[in-house]
Amino acid sequence: MSRGSLLVQAVSAEAAKNALNSCAHGAGRRLSRFDAMKYWKTVLKEKERREYKERFSELLNRSGNFPQGYIQEFDFAYKDSTDILTYQSYLKKVTQTTPVVTIKYTEI
Repeated sequence: MSRGSLLVQAVSAEAAKNALNSCAHGAGRRLSRFDAMKYWKTVLKEKERREYKERFSELLNRSGNFPQGYIQEFDFAYKDSTDILTYQSYLKKVTQTTPVVTIKYTEI
């Protein structure tokens, strides 16, 4: 949610061909949606939950809480994006953007 995009470049023309001029769109989930909720409620300390609420206050509902769909998509639920480069050695990091906010919403 608060991570930017990782901009990469192929290490060679042959690598670009093998990579199909692309890379994985993300590092993948570290926690299931259920485990992300459990992590939010039991592992994160109150201070850390409060920091999320301060940082993303515009996403709080009328009760002052995040909808479950938002919690399930917080950064702690995902692997570190640098893992992408570990498994795709034909790519090198150029830069990483800093987003205003990225929202994935899973509740409908």
